[in-house]
Amino acid sequence: TAVSVLSNYCPRVPVIARARELETRSQLLAAGAAHAYPEAIEASLRLDPVQTPVNLLRLAAGGVALSRAARRFGADVVHANTTRAGLMGSLARALGGPPLVVRAHEALPDGTIGLEVRRVLARSAGAVLTVSQDIACSFNRGLDRPLATHVYNGFDRERFDPARVATVDVRRRLGIPAAGAG
Repeated sequence: TAVSVLSNYCPRVPVIARARELETRSQLLAAGAAHAYPEAIEASLRLDPVQTPVNLLRLAAGGVALSRAARRFGADVVHANTTRAGLMGSLARALGGPPLVVRAHEALPDGTIGLEVRRVLARSAGAVLTVSQDIACSFNRGLDRPLATHVYNGFDRERFDPARVATVDVRRRLGIPAAGAG
């Protein structure tokens, strides 16, 4: 099963442990564990005789435009916040653009297309930062050398410190009833 395969690669990931408790794929998807199952997004990488070439041209055009923009603005680095943007950044890098850092939010399928996308990104990016440990593990699977690493999303702890902000005031300004009201 997908759970046992992923368990071999990422045995300590909490979502894998939780997935073992669930019995069917529909329960897994309903429980929000789809990001841990590359086959759940396989459909997004299916080849279509019309749309695939059109979308590849769009990616290429985006990569060329990104390369030009990076040159024009004197960018020191390109941060691609999605895998798709990472592919554009890969082309920009190949065209002489600055170093590339990719932020991966989802697991790509283990099939040929997913593996090739990961290989392209691994060859061109200086770093791949992921939103979770299981995404890093999934990204590195099948690569010659691990590249992806998990880095938490940053935020300003002081600005969002609940001890410094009166939640009642914020709720009132946003039109949200007080906690426990209603």
